[in-house]
Amino acid sequence: VALRTESKEDEVIAELTRVLEAAEQIPGHYLVEEVREARDVFDRLAPIPAVRAELVEAARDAKHAFETTSLWRVQQAIVCLGVSVGKARRYGLSGAAGEGRKTLEDLKVLKRALLDLKHAKFQANVSIGTKSGVPESLDSLNASIHKALDAGLTNGMPTARGLLHKLQVLDDAVQAAADATEIGNGI
Repeated sequence: VALRTESKEDEVIAELTRVLEAAEQIPGHYLVEEVREARDVFDRLAPIPAVRAELVEAARDAKHAFETTSLWRVQQAIVCLGVSVGKARRYGLSGAAGEGRKTLEDLKVLKRALLDLKHAKFQANVSIGTKSGVPESLDSLNASIHKALDAGLTNGMPTARGLLHKLQVLDDAVQAAADATEIGNGI
């Protein structure tokens, strides 16, 4: 029942341990088949609490990965959670593995969004330094920030927002110069 319902494994392990120890005290070969079956169930149950704990820890790390723009931390969370989900699936924890797979897919979406954000930040820095391609960089960075937020990133992205502000100032200055030139040409 514990294997089928994916619950109360710890209680069953404790009970099986107690019963198997008591069975070893009985002389003779009366319970050979029952002991073999109990040990088989015990062997299947024994790793589950550790696998479940590992999966919970990996999910916790994954949750924290949504708070950072660090690609390394996100990739580390993907690897750890992937391993834990694989173990959970192998030991029959389909419910917990399903939740982990969903978080894993969300992390992969976040990783793609962070890669896009990294590229947009690089492009923005180049545009700020060269004063060229500002409108394109502004649009790209703004879209990347929104994509990262849509992917579940809870980080404030101060560097990206600072670059966005600098690009907006440059874009506004270019627009003001163009407007002034147009007014001057009209006069």
